[in-house]
Amino acid sequence: MAQPIAVQVNEELRTCPECGYQNGFHVAFQREGQGATVAVRLVCPSCSAAFDLGLRITIERPKT
Repeated sequence: MAQPIAVQVNEELRTCPECGYQNGFHVAFQREGQGATVAVRLVCPSCSAAFDLGLRITIERPKT
């Protein structure tokens, strides 16, 4: 995944700031390091630009 671009949500974030695509985003998850923290990214389906809202969630790694 390309280096994500930091963005802020004002009222709504539906249009890609990079290419202007207006129909929303795909969602991608990227684990940060070896822990349980996962970054939630938005990815434009038109130009593939990745955006970071600063949203992090915890997803434990599966037990092997």
